[in-house]
Amino acid sequence: MIDYTDSSRKDSQLLWKKLYGLDAVYSRKTLLGLVRSSLALLIISIAFFALSLTPGNSLSVSSASGILPLLIAATALVLSLGWFSGNAAKVVYVRRLLKGRRYLADDPARSTYIDKAAVNEELDKVDDVRMIAEGPGWRLYDAVFDVMRHGRHGRYKAAEVYYTVLEADLKKQVPHMLFDSVSAKKKQFKNIYSRAQKLSPGPAFETAFDTYVPKYYQIDALSVITPEVMEAMLAVRDYDIELLDNRLLCYAPLLPAKELENFRLRCLGLQRHLDDNLRAYRDDRVRPGRRGEVSGFGRQLLKNPFRNLPAAIAAALILAALGLISILSANPDIIFSRFSLLAAAVLVATIADMVILKRKNSRREAIFLTAQTEMAKMRRPKD
Repeated sequence: MIDYTDSSRKDSQLLWKKLYGLDAVYSRKTLLGLVRSSLALLIISIAFFALSLTPGNSLSVSSASGILPLLIAATALVLSLGWFSGNAAKVVYVRRLLKGRRYLADDPARSTYIDKAAVNEELDKVDDVRMIAEGPGWRLYDAVFDVMRHGRHGRYKAAEVYYTVLEADLKKQVPHMLFDSVSAKKKQFKNIYSRAQKLSPGPAFETAFDTYVPKYYQIDALSVITPEVMEAMLAVRDYDIELLDNRLLCYAPLLPAKELENFRLRCLGLQRHLDDNLRAYRDDRVRPGRRGEVSGFGRQLLKNPFRNLPAAIAAALILAALGLISILSANPDIIFSRFSLLAAAVLVATIADMVILKRKNSRREAIFLTAQTEMAKMRRPKD
């Protein structure tokens, strides 16, 4: 049994921990981010109150709508206070949890796969890896990602995102496979990878995970995730799972010390089932001299070119609204305002990104199919 905690601290059960659902914390606001967001909500709530108490406007309690504006303002204030208390509780909880965590000393020779993994695509790049424990063929660590925002005086760190990760070595390379847990973090990978790569292993499994595998590798995937492996995956259904090269990565929220050992053992149980299945696995799409490897196409899922489509739609709607206002008010300056130019820049940038990524995906697939055609010719018996 591995001791993950500082013996001077105990993980007590607190009422506020249950009240705010802090057993599955993935992120917390920084103090600066919390203050800025709270001030904005407070100003909006106060503005509603001021309008509701000012006679002579449609939002006043003396207007035809009666007490409704005041109720709306009171509701906004209550929701703001609830939002603040929930985020403040997360700040306190995470700070307390991390203060009690006992990390291993940094080792320059130690490396992880987190910078190549799906969560790195979700959150741009990992900013810190804090090793909790390690053993033969496995590593348990907290991965930290900074969330940056733009303010009037430049960029600032608004929040931190955390994953507790179990990374384990596999005996062989496997196609890139991602199992996006339905119950963990609201399926955060659904917009990152092309949905054309979704696999349906079976109704029972699909209630727990959305499964993504590379195109043309569906049969390979089913040979790897046999019923025994699926059963082991269902034992960790509350976590996201990724198979990448010769690594298994299991992603949990920031786990308290008392849950780390159970998480480690269940993930290593999945590793054993995978290794048993991989003894007979071989990717026939690679050249004979590269047996035991997976083709470059199979080692990386295709990214979703439309992941930023909502931003493009929002920018287009804003431009259309501003254009309509400009026409109705006969004021062309509106369409050339800084806000309009910013919306236009967002629209152009997102469309360009979609086109570039779509072409990149098509090029990768074309190169793969050409290589498969050439290999088929080489294997064809000569007359």
